[in-house]
Amino acid sequence: MTEPKKPSPTKKIFSKKLIIILITVSCLFYVLLIQASIQTADRYDQMVQATDEYINCAKADTQLAAGSNYLTEQVRLYVTTLNQQNMDNYFIEVNQNRRREQALEMLLTYNPDETTYDYLQEAKEQSDQLMQREFYAMKLAAISQGIKPEELPSSLQDVPLFDEDLQLSDSAKLAKAYELVFGERYNLSKSLINNNVNQSTNNLLLVTQQQQQEALHNLHITMQQQYLLISLIFMEILLFALLFMRQNRNNQQPEPQEPEQPQA
Repeated sequence: MTEPKKPSPTKKIFSKKLIIILITVSCLFYVLLIQASIQTADRYDQMVQATDEYINCAKADTQLAAGSNYLTEQVRLYVTTLNQQNMDNYFIEVNQNRRREQALEMLLTYNPDETTYDYLQEAKEQSDQLMQREFYAMKLAAISQGIKPEELPSSLQDVPLFDEDLQLSDSAKLAKAYELVFGERYNLSKSLINNNVNQSTNNLLLVTQQQQQEALHNLHITMQQQYLLISLIFMEILLFALLFMRQNRNNQQPEPQEPEQPQA
């Protein structure tokens, strides 16, 4: 009767070493997978941050334009209709809502480069100068209607008027105020401000968009690393299972039986 083959000691030693190697490599892959998972979370946070910055820059640009246009609308309405409500709306925007200032402050928090910063500063300075022009126009229009300086908002009380403008007739004062906020010089100042704002926000949007794309690219790379490591770990599990099943089958093979001795 043929005896079943027993696995040789050399094969047993080789199988044990291979299992130990597989376990060691699996642990290493697991550590790398944890690191890749942490990097993926970091990359995702970077992408979200870059996306938020891009959205906030776009919002700040819109808010800045909206605040500036609103002030222009209210000052023009006042010198046209002489409705006190328009003057009140103007100073509520200037002193309370402050959309222009908030938008500029938001844009400056993103650490713009020197060129972008210069554009923002230039836009702010030009905007402040334009506001003084609007103050002058509103005060001149109010004076033309017989309103005393002390009855005006405090911001207008401190605005000095030129003697030549004070000597104008009431209708001429009003016409001068109208020209100050509707004339070519006013429109040119508005265009320069808008141009500087657009240049600065475009630069910021470009930078944040590049950061967003870079973060997204890095996220894709780390996710691919995760997929690879998971696949390798899965293959090792299969290989380990096959080795375990093979060794278990060998161990379960029946021992060869001794031939029975003939009875006397």
